[in-house]
Amino acid sequence: MRAKSFLMLFFGVVVVLSMTLDADARRRRRRRITGTLMIESTTKGAKIFIDGDEVGSVPMGNAIRLMPGQHTVKVTKPGHTQYMETIRVRRGRRVRLEVDLLPIAGVVTLLTSPGGSRVYLDGKFVGKTPLRGLEIKAGKHTMRIAHIGFYDAIRKFQIVAGIQRKIIVQLKSLPDDINPLIPKVPPKKWYEKWWVWASAVGGLVALVTAIAVPVAMASRDVIEEFNPDRIFTVP
Repeated sequence: MRAKSFLMLFFGVVVVLSMTLDADARRRRRRRITGTLMIESTTKGAKIFIDGDEVGSVPMGNAIRLMPGQHTVKVTKPGHTQYMETIRVRRGRRVRLEVDLLPIAGVVTLLTSPGGSRVYLDGKFVGKTPLRGLEIKAGKHTMRIAHIGFYDAIRKFQIVAGIQRKIIVQLKSLPDDINPLIPKVPPKKWYEKWWVWASAVGGLVALVTAIAVPVAMASRDVIEEFNPDRIFTVP
């Protein structure tokens, strides 16, 4: 049993070593048949695309290994110029690019309460909130935020190129009597008003009283006149 276990362990070690050597051989073979690309940039956070696929961001950790031939390199970042170039990669060679993007706009994130508000920048409609990654040219701007049932909000601000800003706006609702979001209660008809029925009841009570009192008095006189128990005295 011990000999069998030893043989199994030995063959396992041989297999692992063989796989490791094969992997090393494949890596060396790949290095011999491919080239590399290294991008140096001070634009931190910029995204790197090779042939349309995102492969990393600035700063790069390691060189990108590419097959020989032509490749399209693109580097982008919101609020900055875009870099694009076609390069030729040669076997066993390294291509080095220095890419620095220039800031040309600010990047704004706009949140409102309520959401779904319409946003107009310098009089032009730019979308509904929430807005993220909105690129605005450097300089002074006026923003109007509109939502049904709320007062418009006007904001004036200065944009600095390459700077990201976050703006949060709380809209103020319109009064209830002019707010289209609040259902209006139709006015009551004249016969539905409480004072109409109160007046009617009061008049009815007065009428009944006016009729009942004379009748009661007349009945009393009749009873006194025909009361058989009354004793008459002859003078």
